[in-house]
Amino acid sequence: MIFGSPAKAAREVSEDNVERLRMSAASYVRRGAQYKKDLKRIG
Repeated sequence: MIFGSPAKAAREVSEDNVERLRMSAASYVRRGAQYKKDLKRIG
């Protein structure tokens, strides 16, 4: 995992970490699409 400016390696990322990040990102995209679909103009 890389952090900072200038970037420095903080730690190794396991395959489990990568999978969790992918699942989290996919969930974020799904929720965004759902929220956008359900938005209603008020005012």
